[in-house]
Amino acid sequence: MQGSEQINRRRFLKSAAAAVTFPSIIPSSARGGGARPPASERIVVGIIGCGFGWEMFAGGGPMQCVAVCDVRKTTRELVKAEADRRQGNKDCATYNDFRELLARDDIDAVYIATPDHWHALITIAAAKAGKDIYCQKPLTRAFTESKAVREAVQRSGVVFQHGAQQRSDPRMVRGCEMVRNGRIGQLRNVRLGIPGGEAVGPQPIEPVPPELDYDMWLGPAPWAPYTTRRCTSVGHSWYFISDYCIGHLSGWGVHHIDSAQQGTGADHTGPLEIEGRAQFPQEGLYDTAVTWKIKYTFADGVTWDCTDDSQNRMGILFEGAEGWVFIWRGVLDAHPKSLLKEAIRPEEARLYRSNDHVRNFLDCVKSRGRTAAPVDVAHRSTTLCCLGDIATRLGRKIRWDPEAECFHDDPAATRLLSRAYRAPWTLSV
Repeated sequence: MQGSEQINRRRFLKSAAAAVTFPSIIPSSARGGGARPPASERIVVGIIGCGFGWEMFAGGGPMQCVAVCDVRKTTRELVKAEADRRQGNKDCATYNDFRELLARDDIDAVYIATPDHWHALITIAAAKAGKDIYCQKPLTRAFTESKAVREAVQRSGVVFQHGAQQRSDPRMVRGCEMVRNGRIGQLRNVRLGIPGGEAVGPQPIEPVPPELDYDMWLGPAPWAPYTTRRCTSVGHSWYFISDYCIGHLSGWGVHHIDSAQQGTGADHTGPLEIEGRAQFPQEGLYDTAVTWKIKYTFADGVTWDCTDDSQNRMGILFEGAEGWVFIWRGVLDAHPKSLLKEAIRPEEARLYRSNDHVRNFLDCVKSRGRTAAPVDVAHRSTTLCCLGDIATRLGRKIRWDPEAECFHDDPAATRLLSRAYRAPWTLSV
């Protein structure tokens, strides 16, 4: 599981980086020479949180990276050095506080790759500042945050791309088109296999490294003593601590949930019922689900069987009355095999086409068009993750109103839709 995840991330990063990197010194390009656009035509970007994928936005090609923000000094200096190397100058500034970066008038767009518990506050602040946004997945840590982000982005009119790059995988999109156009007959069920969680024993309390602004790393999350595993980016160990993420169900699983949503035509709705069971660590630092089985039931009768990949095969399997379609990064399979040779006809439903997620975002920044993974779609896929987590924590069936986006007469479930913020941070649109 870990190997597959790392390999596919490296492939995505390599392909994305190829579109944005360039030789470190090209003096003529600064004057508009060669293939690289002149400075006046480049999109000026800032990076907030140097988590997964920052290399995609560290300057080059159509981008000029002028600012990097991270609460680790060594990390932000490393990213600055790479941005300066690519751009052949020393112009990239560094910040510890994202608000200082967002205050700059010269920045067009920001890339957000912080831990999940920071996504809402930073994305809302960026939208208010008029910055176009590429935010890594999942959209937020909790449902109410996701809803607030959707409102803020839509109100501001900024361009938004969710880091759900499977929407830019041609094979996966084609598989979704096959399902949407009835190639497997009436759709009955979807099986999702997602990497399982992890458990770890109690961790020692350690001194905070001098390079880290730990209070800022925690931000709106509850105060907790520092230990290396709490906030290291190695292995994304914070994924498995519920103060910052709801585990691989959202930290990884939102990818497959988003693709299932695309293939079933559920981008603008949600399930009526969610029933879940999970195994959680009994002690130690990690407290998110290790294994789980969640059933989503939609108004059209289609069900989703979402589990960790010890139960369902890693990927998304669409099961219909007349066959099946399986998709996974770079993989498309079907039964009967003859389906793979059938073209999608001009009069049939076609889905949004993007072969490069970062390039799609940059193109939309210029055109002001809708991206492959816009905020309203990101909100719905993130909501599905949150609902699954709530069902497993309650250990019973919950009933959801996808139009009103609420539970009716279920105070216990309703309480889990939001999370408390540590002062002085507040959630506001």
